[in-house]
Amino acid sequence: MLKTLLCAVMLLQMQEQPTGTLVVIVPTKDGLIAAADSRSTFSGKYFDIAKKLNILSGLNTIFSITGRSDFFPSPPPGVDLEEWLTKTPKLYSGNLVVEQYLREHKLKSLNDAHLKKLAEHYVASLNDFFSNRPDAPYPYQGKELCLVIIGQYNPKSRQSLLATFLVSVTTQGTAEYYGLLIQTYKRNDEVKYRGFGETNYCNKQVLEGPGKKFLDKEFFDILQRAKRISQLGYSEGAFLASSIITAASKMAEIVPPPSGIGGNVQVILIDGKSKQGYRELKEGRDFRLTRVGN
Repeated sequence: MLKTLLCAVMLLQMQEQPTGTLVVIVPTKDGLIAAADSRSTFSGKYFDIAKKLNILSGLNTIFSITGRSDFFPSPPPGVDLEEWLTKTPKLYSGNLVVEQYLREHKLKSLNDAHLKKLAEHYVASLNDFFSNRPDAPYPYQGKELCLVIIGQYNPKSRQSLLATFLVSVTTQGTAEYYGLLIQTYKRNDEVKYRGFGETNYCNKQVLEGPGKKFLDKEFFDILQRAKRISQLGYSEGAFLASSIITAASKMAEIVPPPSGIGGNVQVILIDGKSKQGYRELKEGRDFRLTRVGN
């Protein structure tokens, strides 16, 4: 009963969003934790090779894009798709567009005006691409295309920030943005667990469903003990985020999600203190992940 109540408290908070990965964001007293799986889907096949967390050293910033962010040319027949994906230049990269914009404008602390200009820039670049490749938007007409997620941490104020916006494609084949949202998290705030991508699946199949068997006792102990951000350290935040994604990956082998979840889990701490302002956390070295329910 206690596990059910704790999981109900932890249900990943989300906004309307495209699926196509699983990203979990956890503000902690030491900085902002971001975790993501590594599974990508191409031509109906899964490849566990994706690095979905983009780190901007010097800006205390991390970002990710769920849904469709990149466009590739059609692969030649008979090619090894995994090798081809790692070597083939993209026709369009949404990740590169966001990275270049944030770096060019040195945006260490996003506000509403910054986010609006970034969203405008993003859809303008997409529409330029669509104008030269009118076939590209066709499968997404009338649908959501992607969700851009940006996390930042200010080591002076010790506050975390999370900014998001959605991109859809109209029935006429043009990109537009909506749903701009910025949230800040202070040390005395309640701990919030933000999920992006396959969060409906994760909530239903893991946190509210049979996948709870893949979460160990320490997971629930931390949920019960750390109610506020000031009570949650980075190693505990990394453990929670990685545990959720790992449990969802295991559950995906039993009940397939709408899109793939799997592969290695990448975990990043944005703290503004380390040499580059971030640390890539490793299981076993920075946090422990108990294997349960195998």
